[in-house]
Amino acid sequence: MKTYWYILFLILLSPVLKSQDAAFEGEVTHRNGLVYFKGKAFSGQLFSDDDDIPNECNCTLEALYKNGLLNGYKKTYYKNGKLKYEGKYVMGAKTGTHTSYYSNGKKSLVEKYEDDELLEKQSYYKNGNIRREEKFKDGKAISSVIYNRDG
Repeated sequence: MKTYWYILFLILLSPVLKSQDAAFEGEVTHRNGLVYFKGKAFSGQLFSDDDDIPNECNCTLEALYKNGLLNGYKKTYYKNGKLKYEGKYVMGAKTGTHTSYYSNGKKSLVEKYEDDELLEKQSYYKNGNIRREEKFKDGKAISSVIYNRDG
């Protein structure tokens, strides 16, 4: 009975799987701000060409693209497998929270975007304490607070 449900699941899911390509960095080209795979604007999941990275994807890059533009999450990793960066894009524009990490796993930078416009930014010391908080409007800093290493 389990086999029947598994086959039915695959049949129902197959159109979704066929519309989603996957590629490695070495298989794509970059032209005019777009990513191409086999001569067409790439739509699907892009991975780095790395091997033996100790994380779920065994890679230092995983990102989603649509029509050649970042569209969805993008994550990069250190060679030790720890998360280095994560952020969301909508048709190439940064949106939501984008976070960078030190190799020790602590945050180094957190930025908040709306339609590719930077709204807020917090940077951190390696010990995890906040270093600086800034707010932006129309691309210019409108407020800034700086902290010492002890917070």
